[in-house]
Amino acid sequence: MIYVTADLHLGHENICKGLSSWDDKSTCRPFDTVEQMNKTLLDGVNTLTPDDVLIHLGDFAFGNPQRFLPYLKPHVIFVKGNHDRRLSTVDFDDMFTYPNDIYKFEYGGKYFSCCHYPMLSWIGDIMLHGHCHLECRCEEFYKTHNILDVCTCEEKNWIPWNIDDIIHKFYGDEDKVLI
Repeated sequence: MIYVTADLHLGHENICKGLSSWDDKSTCRPFDTVEQMNKTLLDGVNTLTPDDVLIHLGDFAFGNPQRFLPYLKPHVIFVKGNHDRRLSTVDFDDMFTYPNDIYKFEYGGKYFSCCHYPMLSWIGDIMLHGHCHLECRCEEFYKTHNILDVCTCEEKNWIPWNIDDIIHKFYGDEDKVLI
């Protein structure tokens, strides 16, 4: 099965409410420690099996991403995010299938475009992205244009999005035609 997530930010202390030095903690995650956050996020990812594929749309980990590799069950297709640019490509080549900044694939008769950043124009039926941490969505526009922010699956109790659920979210039981 195919799953999608983005912005795990493993090892990022400032995103944890209990450790953050940010003045506005409203966008922080509800964790007291980075270890608690890492464990919760990795537990969510590891509800997948080694036979599953996880498409991760950027901002995987702060610091040394290799330290998290032994804890990942699924095969990962990785698209770099803005925080990953600080890391060398070599760091990722040993860990993941790396398809560049945009990853496109077909599944279930639908064509997907995947990028760390949201796009207003793409080729395909559904656009998946991260980066925004659920903060910059225009619900009606996203719904009518088949765009989904899959950022850390904050809406899904930290479990990656199942690709069948994504198709169902936009198309339900029957296809709709976008004009």
